[in-house]
Amino acid sequence: MARINAAGQRELWIPQSILDTDNLLRTINRGYLLPQNEVENQLDLQYLRGTYHMIYGEEGDELFQQNRISALGTVGGTNAFALAMDILRLGYGDGNIPPVYMGIPAYGNHRPIIEFRSIQPIPYPHVNAEGKFDLALHLAEIKKSQPKSIHIFQGLHNPTGENAYAKQEWDAIAEEMAAGERIAIFDLAYLGLKDGMYEDATCLHSFRDKEIPFILITSNSKNTGEYGGRAGIISMITAGKDETLAINRMLNTAMRLVNSSPPWQAEAVIGTVFTDTDLRQQFIGELAEMASALTTRRQTLTARITDNKTREALAHSEGMFCMLPDNFTEQALIYLEDTHNVYTTGRRFNFGGLVRPSDIDIVATAINDINSRFPRLG
Repeated sequence: MARINAAGQRELWIPQSILDTDNLLRTINRGYLLPQNEVENQLDLQYLRGTYHMIYGEEGDELFQQNRISALGTVGGTNAFALAMDILRLGYGDGNIPPVYMGIPAYGNHRPIIEFRSIQPIPYPHVNAEGKFDLALHLAEIKKSQPKSIHIFQGLHNPTGENAYAKQEWDAIAEEMAAGERIAIFDLAYLGLKDGMYEDATCLHSFRDKEIPFILITSNSKNTGEYGGRAGIISMITAGKDETLAINRMLNTAMRLVNSSPPWQAEAVIGTVFTDTDLRQQFIGELAEMASALTTRRQTLTARITDNKTREALAHSEGMFCMLPDNFTEQALIYLEDTHNVYTTGRRFNFGGLVRPSDIDIVATAINDINSRFPRLG
């Protein structure tokens, strides 16, 4: 995500609380992050405690104190997702992994990572024919899936910006998952970019309420501006210390095959901010400002669009992304780049780069031109 600085220049958005702490800790020279405690969590413990506090509040503090969080620091969310697939293979054994279901369209790295590990994902529609999240559709797909299967979910969906968000919707999904003793993998890479980190983790709270097991993948690269720091976590809530230790040893074995150690610098910075009362409150305010800025950018752009379906797609999405309508074909997107110098990843549109009114003017003109030259069929 970008913003305009005091000099009127475009720059990467980084909360001041993160910048100040990063500068303070930069002189510290640390070696590898080794297993840290009696349950062998291999990551900065302040980072783990702080992240769970931001997501779960006081319950997160209690889980940390009780050694009921199995967790490993990862190189961002993508590394965490890959390690999730690795521990499925370690835990179940090749050929014994339950079916893995995923909504389509999905984050671009998910399917290749799954298939690279010789796991065949089973796709189902994430959105309906109108491009919107449909709770009944999701419940039907879960209901007909195999019992004890594995399902991948996101919060603030990438690439569509369409997802269950209300607690009642996630409660219904959790109930259907529980009925078949199914397991969830949550990939939450954009926590806080709508209503706050705790609020954007509604999906997790619903599953915790029903005691449904899940693997949690979190990335703090976007919400803290620590893109280069690559601070991620793969974690699970366990029944107790013995289970935590067993899972951590499996996680650490899987990690050692690809990484020598988690990236400590970003973990130390974020952990300091998330566990210091004053810095945490400063960060929460700064994150709320960026979330509000994203909403304003979406609303301002939407008001400039003349086509109803495109305007609805922009307005209805949440978080950083939306999916442009299907008339934005490959040919249309090439025209968008060649004529207007507007670039997208397929039909995925990211609001994070719209920092000046002139940016919104350029993009609105480009989108209206596409809708004129490449009309929808039907």
